[in-house]
Amino acid sequence: MKAHLNPVDAKALLLSHLYLHLPDRREELLALSDSLTALGMSIEVKKTSPKHTDDQRGFYWQSLKWWGNEMGYSAKESEYWIHNAVCCEAFGVAGEKRFYGVSVEIPEKTSSKLDRDDYSKLIDTMLRLAAEDGITIPDAERIGT
Repeated sequence: MKAHLNPVDAKALLLSHLYLHLPDRREELLALSDSLTALGMSIEVKKTSPKHTDDQRGFYWQSLKWWGNEMGYSAKESEYWIHNAVCCEAFGVAGEKRFYGVSVEIPEKTSSKLDRDDYSKLIDTMLRLAAEDGITIPDAERIGT
């Protein structure tokens, strides 16, 4: 069962934690809180997912190399081209840039700053796209992570 705080209690809890960690900025924090309220704005406090794990990262990158090797790409080509395609498929395209005369899609998100949930989405997308290419990625023990 989730416990829910009403907005006033949540704001008070947030401010009390900020006051505790930034005691010399108490007046500034209080003024900010009042200013936001006057503007009809609020601060949202939500639980964040922890940063991705080393196991996730290791499996993803070893799998990309495996997939690329199966398709005839070098490790570097896999790390760039396949990774870029997987990120675009998983998180959408932010825009395009031209590199050496080739138009390349730029993903909304890349792997370095993903949390555990988004990294899982990245891995699932990679496994799906590899399967669509007829490539089955071995499990983590067989692939060497």
